[in-house]
Amino acid sequence: MLRVYSLVALLFTVGLTFTYYALFTTEWVHFSGARSRFPLPLSIRYGLFHKCYSWNDECVRFPNPKVGDCEGDAGAAFCDIWQLARVGIVLGALHGVVTLTALLSTLFGGASRLRKRWSVNATCLLAHAATLTLALATVGYLYDSSDRFAVGASLGSSYLLALLAVILDLFAVVILVTTVVTSPPEYQPIP
Repeated sequence: MLRVYSLVALLFTVGLTFTYYALFTTEWVHFSGARSRFPLPLSIRYGLFHKCYSWNDECVRFPNPKVGDCEGDAGAAFCDIWQLARVGIVLGALHGVVTLTALLSTLFGGASRLRKRWSVNATCLLAHAATLTLALATVGYLYDSSDRFAVGASLGSSYLLALLAVILDLFAVVILVTTVVTSPPEYQPIP
């Protein structure tokens, strides 16, 4: 069980690193105007909190009600839904610290904790994956349905790394549950 928890903790640590990268970068949606006729390379990178332009290396708040991002019925809905994505990734980052603490306390807490706390750790991993999935689903929905993103925009590396963090969480849960279910009892009765 010690090796299994070590592997699960390693997988989760990598996923948590991806979560924090996704939180702090502006690569959720990316538009590259490389195919355009403009002499300057044009690109816009959208993060959960900022939008950055390549032509002047300026980042501005996004969505910003002062520049009209939240105007009209569709704009107000866009800002509210984008706020939901922010909440999802921030909750995922905060819950990730709790999950990592639970995993490490189990890992270094002795042999009895290794066998008994698997359900708590599996639940924490699933909750972390659920909060990230909320952010992913929200950004994916807005990417498909909103006219705020230019034609030719694509989901960026932050989106893909958050998706990979969810996959790593689910893989860790499968490893943990499979090991607990298929391993023999710790103590065999003596005849």
